[in-house]
Amino acid sequence: MNQLSAFLVVAALVTPALRAELEDDIPLGVEAVTGIRSGYVYRGFDLADALMDFHLETEIVLEDHLAL
Repeated sequence: MNQLSAFLVVAALVTPALRAELEDDIPLGVEAVTGIRSGYVYRGFDLADALMDFHLETEIVLEDHLAL
C-alpha cells in the first residue's frame, strides 16, 4: 500500500509537467481517474473487500462546436 501511495503522489506531481504547451493545436483530450475503496456493497451484497477503480476517457474535437 505504501508503494501505491508513493506512486500516486509522484504521478500527481509529474502530471502538470506533461501538459501540452501548444494547447490550441492539439484537439485531443484525455482524462484518467483512479480511486480506492475499502469495501464495496451493492444492494446489500458484499461484492469486494478492497477495490481499485480506474476510468479513462478521451475526446476528439472536430470543430469548435463539435466533439466526439
